[in-house]
Amino acid sequence: MRIKLLTILSVALLFTACKKEDGKAHIIVNVKSGSAPIPNVYVSLLTDEHRIYWSADSVSAKADNNGRLQFDVVPGKTYYLSHQSYKWTLDPANGSYMLIGKFDSQHDIDYSPAQTPPGTVGGNKYQDINVDGAVNPWDLVLKISAPAAGKTLNVDFPMVVKHP
Repeated sequence: MRIKLLTILSVALLFTACKKEDGKAHIIVNVKSGSAPIPNVYVSLLTDEHRIYWSADSVSAKADNNGRLQFDVVPGKTYYLSHQSYKWTLDPANGSYMLIGKFDSQHDIDYSPAQTPPGTVGGNKYQDINVDGAVNPWDLVLKISAPAAGKTLNVDFPMVVKHP
């Protein structure tokens, strides 16, 4: 009886050790201002394929009371974190604009969201993340790379108060 029990336990342990990863990686986001957590801010996870927050394929989550939220992601893929708040903006020292190409003509500049400094033919063209007609501090993103399958990346999302 004892040998049978040990055999069952050994098989269970072997099965658990050989269990395949779910194929996902995880990103934990800590939304904060200085060292203070910011609760209840919505954060969007964007990819190069889905740049606009409210596209059907984008993913958004609300920070909990400790300013934390989690996304399950594809391992090794590049993502961009963006916020959904007009009170806060990503700290410019940590953020950047999402480059989507180069302006190829004056017509392209004229029919693109306003950028500061103004666009020039051959100059960088940035995504208007919140679709307000201008590339401004509310369009800043934090570029991150997802970790390997089964791993978790903790990332700080530093924000500052910004009044329109």
